[in-house]
Order: sequence, then structure tokens, then C-alpha cells
Amino acid sequence: TQAGLRSSTLADLTTRVNRTLEALKSRPCPRDGGTLLQRYADKFFANAPAGGVGRKRNLLDASRFLIYAVDVCGAPTRFKPPSKAKINELIGSSETTTAEKLTPPVKPEDLAALLDQMAADGEHELHLAVGLVGLYGLRPSELAVLSIKDGRGYVGSVKRNSKTMSAKAQQARPIRALDIAGREGEGERLLQLYASGLVRLPLSLRNQIAMVKDKNRFQDVGAEFAQKLERYKPWQVLKARNPGLTPYSLRHGYAWRAHCCSTNAIHPRITAALMGHNVATHLKHYGSWTDEASLDAGVELFNKGVHV
Repeated sequence: TQAGLRSSTLADLTTRVNRTLEALKSRPCPRDGGTLLQRYADKFFANAPAGGVGRKRNLLDASRFLIYAVDVCGAPTRFKPPSKAKINELIGSSETTTAEKLTPPVKPEDLAALLDQMAADGEHELHLAVGLVGLYGLRPSELAVLSIKDGRGYVGSVKRNSKTMSAKAQQARPIRALDIAGREGEGERLLQLYASGLVRLPLSLRNQIAMVKDKNRFQDVGAEFAQKLERYKPWQVLKARNPGLTPYSLRHGYAWRAHCCSTNAIHPRITAALMGHNVATHLKHYGSWTDEASLDAGVELFNKGVHV
């Protein structure tokens, strides 16, 4: 029933179903769904952080399998998954706070300096890839589905699930660059440079893009982008100054600029549409990060308005 999933998702699901069967065969033999999931956790969660997404996904797929076994295959009803409270107990609570988990954005001044250094180092292909991701807020894997039509940029879907396979979800998303102070039009210039073919994406990245159709997945494109960036010394220096920074921080930086770097901030609904997700996702993942300097600036701006 899950044959339509992409290969990597199907492989993960297969692993979790096999783990469920292994837990079922262990001794003493589990006699109900709650005991079975407890055994699953005992056997396979030694290296899975409490409260982490790994535990959640494992127990979700194991629970789905148990429901299928009872509802479709006639297994005894006692093997239905336990209550949500019991499953949450098995997932546990993370010792890392939500704030600590948030990915910080690449600030505009750091993005500008990074692009300048790439140009100075002759890293023109990496400069193009990083500039497109950072200035347009792309998922790195969306470089595989970037197209130019009538001078405007569009990206297709890189997610393969039931929600994104509809005709509406498959429509190409228009992308628009957000300027950095002093570099007006830089995003548009890079887009036209990409369209011209005068500068191409890094060869290793192009190779991964060429293999997307055969592999039926886009993750390797994003992984290759991350690897190229992580090997670049100035990026390593930037990370040392900004703990928690990841290649995905380039995309977070787009949301940061949209809301914090102009007197004409963009509404979250518009920003979410530009980035290719819904408003709830945007506010959860991109609207929660802030730092002390930004808090001070916001309060200072408010107080100036009060005392006019």
C-alpha cells in the first residue's frame, strides 16, 4: 500500500516494519500493542535522543503498521497502538530547548561578505549556487528544478508525498530575490547569469541534479550543496562566529530579511508563498528565531515612536 513513496522513504518504512517484527519475536513475547512498542523502544532507541524526530518517526510508522495489521490483516485488537500519552512517554523529552534547536539565519552583511569572498577566490560556480539559494530563499535541492521563463525565475516541487503530488502542488512556484543593502539587483543579475550559461553550478552539483530522475529523490542535491559549502574555509570561519549555522541558514536568512531588514517588511503570508510553504510552517520554523541585538533594535524603534 506504500509502494508510491520515494525510494528513501520506503527504505526507512521497511526498516521500521522489520524492527516491529523483530520486537514482536523477542522474548518474553509482547502480548499487546503497548508492550510491543515498549520493546521496540528498548531495543532500538539506545542511540536515539529523547524527544527527537527519530523516535517520533519510528513509533509513528510502527503504530501505522499495527493499525494495518489489526484493521486489514485480522490481528487481535489488543495489538492496536497504545494511547498518545503512552507513545509520548516512549518518545521522551528533549534536554535541548526549542530555542536552542532553531536554525539561525545568515545575516545580510554576512551573506554579502561571503559572496564577495567567493568572487575574490575565483569560486564563481559556488558563488552562483550560494547566491541563488541565499538571495531567493531556495531550498538547496530546488536548484535541481530551477527554470527561467520570460526572464523570471520558477522552481518546481522537490517533495514527493500525498500532499505535494496534486496538480496544484506541482505548479512551478515563482521566486523573487530580496535585496541586500548596497547590492540592489544582485539576485536578478545572478538569475540572468544562470540563464545565460556563462557560469554554471558546480560540476558535482550538476552531476547530482542529472541523477535525480533515476534516483527519484532530491536529497542528494541538497547534500552535495551542503558538502561543497562546508568545505569552503570562509564558511567555516563564519560558522565559528555563529554557532548553529548550517547551509540551510541561507534560506532562513531570506525570511529574516523579509521581516527584519526593511522599513517595508513583507507580510508572513507573502513570504511563505515565496518560500513555498504555508503560513503555519513559516511562523513555526522561520518566525521564531531572534537574537538580543534584534530585540534591542525593536524596542528602540518602538520607543522612538512613542516619544515623537
